[in-house]
Amino acid sequence: MARWIFLFIELSTALSHVSLVPSTLKAKGFAEGAHQFELADAPTARALSRKPALAIWGMADQTLQPEHFIPLFSEAFPNGTTHRLEGVGHYSHEDAPEEVAKLIDEFLQKT
Repeated sequence: MARWIFLFIELSTALSHVSLVPSTLKAKGFAEGAHQFELADAPTARALSRKPALAIWGMADQTLQPEHFIPLFSEAFPNGTTHRLEGVGHYSHEDAPEEVAKLIDEFLQKT
């Protein structure tokens, strides 16, 4: 649990200077891919590029559609790892709990 908390804090700290949620859009805009994100300034982009990051994405996610959000994750975390889970929806931890737990454990062991 402590590693999870640390990982979340590290990610939150890395993103503290990046506005990933535009104030003018509602959640519906995100689901439809009608989102616009601010680019990180150079110091923030460098900090993010050095942070370990993991994305586990359900490819059947109809809420945060992978075709829109995986590229954004990859841009923010160029050295991050992305796992695409076929047939898995928005709640990947419920749809594929063993696979998600294994991927998280492997990531934590490497970082």
